[in-house]
Amino acid sequence: NGYAEMSLYSITSSWKNALLFIPKKLTIVALPVMSNYINSDKGNIGYDKMFDFTQMIAIAITLPATFILMFFGEYILSLYGDEYRDGYIVFSGMILVAGISGLGSGYGPAIQAKGKMWFGLAANVIWSITFISFVYTTIESYGAISLAYSLALAGVINLLITAYYLRGDLTINSNIRTTKYLIVLVSMTGAFLFLNTWNAFI
Repeated sequence: NGYAEMSLYSITSSWKNALLFIPKKLTIVALPVMSNYINSDKGNIGYDKMFDFTQMIAIAITLPATFILMFFGEYILSLYGDEYRDGYIVFSGMILVAGISGLGSGYGPAIQAKGKMWFGLAANVIWSITFISFVYTTIESYGAISLAYSLALAGVINLLITAYYLRGDLTINSNIRTTKYLIVLVSMTGAFLFLNTWNAFI
């Protein structure tokens, strides 16, 4: 049922957007500060510190919230009606997307502050191609699950490409932190999906 799948996707997407409200506001603040540092005596030192600050605040908000929301995902969905209770796979996928986006919140301003807009365009094109390709090949079989996890996959690829591209502009600790928390997010999502699926068969 396409309408039911889109309804589930819309519900889970609203939770994703709520989780990203503060990280998105941080990026608005980070861009002019990073740009100002690049053109000052502090140069890359201030630029790196602002990136680290933006990313760490975003992680501090999104990582615990991601854990809590995934844990209570089935209950949250039941508030919309019992027919949505089984949508925890989609819910977990969309919360994972929020976690990935929060983790990458510092990279957007970092690219713009350096004036590397052509790379930003290329990265967005790769993101779009990845998302559309996986949705095209899986949407008929998996519905809203296809949308959620195609977004997550595209987000992971985009994040890794951007982190690699900016490796010369940011400290090595930044990319280590990004990789570490990305592994935590993906592992946590996999664990919740496994446990929920296991409980369904018990």
